[in-house]
Parts: sequence; structure tokens; C-alpha cells
Amino acid sequence: MVGRMRSQARASLDAMLEEYRELTGRIGRLRDDLSSLNVTERSADGCASVTVNAGGELIRLAFDPTLARRLDPSSLAVRVEEASSAAAAEVRRRKQAMISELLPPGLRQHVGEDFVGGLPAVLGEAGVTGLLGRDSSRTAGEQR
Repeated sequence: MVGRMRSQARASLDAMLEEYRELTGRIGRLRDDLSSLNVTERSADGCASVTVNAGGELIRLAFDPTLARRLDPSSLAVRVEEASSAAAAEVRRRKQAMISELLPPGLRQHVGEDFVGGLPAVLGEAGVTGLLGRDSSRTAGEQR
């Protein structure tokens, strides 16, 4: 009887360990995917093109020279803001989808635009920090 209980306990521990290994592998892939996430969007008229990274930081700005030549600086700024907003929104959407896929189905609805939504209540702040690999209360500019 005791030997059978030990076998069951061992099997249960082995299953949990395998689940943990799979989860850490998925988290590692998520971090890799996030580190290489770049999104490029254009203004509606195609004049401005911006690329932002996963942190929403502008990493590339380009103009169509033919279209840009016809616009004053204020109009160009509006085009840049338009493209930047679209790119940042797409980054948020992709990050939300990537993080949601990592979670079990029962937790996916807790991922919101801030990416953690109700997760601190479910996992605790330390659990969210561990999941994302950073202090989720800081903005990208505040990261160390």
C-alpha cells in the first residue's frame, strides 16, 4: 500500500515537473518573441511610416518624399502621430494575443490592454512580475 502511494506521488510530481518545464519553455519563447516584436504602420495617405518595438518605442521613421514635400511640418507631424498610434495599438493587440496564448484558457480573459488586467488579483503581483519578467507597474521608459 505504501509503495503504491509513493508511486502515485512520484507520478504526480513527475507530471507537475513536466508541466513546469513546458510552461517555462513557453515563457522563454514569449520573451524571445516580444524582444523581436516590431510593428510598422503607415499614415492613411502613406506619407509617414513608423516602426515601433514591443515597448512602443519608435525605432524607425520614414517619409514618402513625394508626398512629404507637399506638406507643412504640422501636417507631417499629424501623419507621424497617426501612424505611431496605429503601430502602438497593433503592438498592444499582438502582445495581448501572445500573452493570452501562454495562459490556461480560464485565465485568458484577465489579459487586458495593460497586459495583466485582473492577473494580479489571480496570481498576485509577484506572480505577474515573474510571468512577465519585469515589474509590471513600470512603464517601458522606467525599466532598468
